[in-house]
Amino acid sequence: MVSRSKSSPPSPIHTLLSIRLTSFAVSINAGINLEIIDPRGAAGPDTSVFSFRSDVEIFGECQQPEERAGENYTIKLRDQGSQVDVAGSRLKDYLVRNSDGSPKYRCRKGGCIPVYDPPKSIGYIERNRGSGGWDCYAWMSQGVISDMLVLLPSVSVLYISIHEVKVGRQRDIRNLNLQMTDPEEG
Repeated sequence: MVSRSKSSPPSPIHTLLSIRLTSFAVSINAGINLEIIDPRGAAGPDTSVFSFRSDVEIFGECQQPEERAGENYTIKLRDQGSQVDVAGSRLKDYLVRNSDGSPKYRCRKGGCIPVYDPPKSIGYIERNRGSGGWDCYAWMSQGVISDMLVLLPSVSVLYISIHEVKVGRQRDIRNLNLQMTDPEEG
């Protein structure tokens, strides 16, 4: 019998992307939630009556790292809306539970500590095969979107730094920062 060794999961590769913004587009929507007027009655009693959404698309060119310099990026930011309170989430919200619903604990010599499974990212990055560039998708609170909407039209040169974590073929966004200074200078 041939024994097969289990392969370990691929190690994460961390990359800091520095992107200089070239343009942006904004879409802001407010209205009645279309789910509640669906004639099929798909909406449940907890469905929101109103729908509010802000979408921001930011276009830019990568400055760093050198192997991706000159590549185009489209960064699509969407607010979480009222369905999910991301800004208000706490570590306790990500407590791992067993099949009985009880909290799981990891016990070591010094005692037992709770096991958590927090989110790994705020979005993801994928290659756009058609354009040859990259598409980034991130979800954030309405407050962050509003702050970005103040900066975007009023500052002539803006940068975005993105902390990318690649595991296997999946590229996640761990952190996204809109700033007025070049991330490589700071």
